[in-house]
Amino acid sequence: IVGTMDGKLLFFDLDFQQPVLTIADKSRVKVTAIEVSPSGQFLVAGLADGSLVVYELSATHANGKTVNRCDLVLHAVCHSSSVARCSWTSDNKQIISAGGDGELILWNFYTRDD
Repeated sequence: IVGTMDGKLLFFDLDFQQPVLTIADKSRVKVTAIEVSPSGQFLVAGLADGSLVVYELSATHANGKTVNRCDLVLHAVCHSSSVARCSWTSDNKQIISAGGDGELILWNFYTRDD
């Protein structure tokens, strides 16, 4: 998974030259950090405007084809400058973000199943 200067997340498969999935953030803000949750179910991305976005990753199988999905779950401003790093805790229930503003923020993250 690659984040771009124009706010896109590109999902690559080594068997294909082009991305298998592209997510374009409407704000077109530079992606500065990305991490997939330990369960592989969620992805968090930090942006240059100080916000975090969380996506739910899923795949459906029908007629011998796989359709990959990446649905927005959360978009929140957390830092007054660019997000430098974001990381999941091992239980998928918290996100830690570090910003260029010198702040560390701990987010509690719960899904419908929690």
